[in-house]
Amino acid sequence: MQQATYGKSFIDTYLQHCRQKASQVIAAELTETLQTPATFDWLDFSRAQLHVYNIRHIHHHAAQLSLRLRLDTDIDIPWVGSGWRDV
Repeated sequence: MQQATYGKSFIDTYLQHCRQKASQVIAAELTETLQTPATFDWLDFSRAQLHVYNIRHIHHHAAQLSLRLRLDTDIDIPWVGSGWRDV
């Protein structure tokens, strides 16, 4: 089985596309639209809950990629910051 690989240029272009689409979708949301049901039959979520769900889903996959890099290449991805600060 052959694995598909993607070049850096392709990934950068796709990342920019995803960021633009996310910005457009979130900017178009209103209080009313955020309270409406998500359009997935298998999720009983509002659109607001769906946005949070998607963020958690992306976080999960980022953690999986980080683990794969560590296990396969011994490259560790340092956390930039968590937002928490010791007071």
